[in-house]
Amino acid sequence: MGDPVLGVGSPLGGGTVYPNFPDPETPEWQRAYHGANFERLTQVKARFDPDNVFRFPHSIPVA
Repeated sequence: MGDPVLGVGSPLGGGTVYPNFPDPETPEWQRAYHGANFERLTQVKARFDPDNVFRFPHSIPVA
């Protein structure tokens, strides 16, 4: 049986990481945390935060 907590984020993210628990060692964290939404989120970031004011190690980069 899989981990039920990992399954919580799967409809919105990749379903392979714990939501709200960034791990700097996660390979391909963009896909793990955001799944298929990553490309769209980079466009949103570029539109609303082009100067990258809101950032942290796993924040969406500016497109």
